[in-house]
Amino acid sequence: MGITNKTAINLGLKKDDYPEFFQETIAYFNELFSHIDRKDFLDDAWLLLMAGSATLNIRGSLKSKIGKQFEQVFIRSLLTILGFRENENF
Repeated sequence: MGITNKTAINLGLKKDDYPEFFQETIAYFNELFSHIDRKDFLDDAWLLLMAGSATLNIRGSLKSKIGKQFEQVFIRSLLTILGFRENENF
């Protein structure tokens, strides 16, 4: 289980908290998966969980990329409206 620095900050985790956090997470998923009556579905459940996590990560990256592009367009437009010229003043 990998946690990026940004995720750790968002969760309010310090590096010293990682072992306890991982133990709590594993215990939670073990309890959650214990309610699945079909033992042959457990591997599929883990796979779906990992796929969902990867999807959120990719969507977050894309959202960040689009946000940065929007910021550049917005700032460029604002500076142009204020009378600045691209490649001359900025």
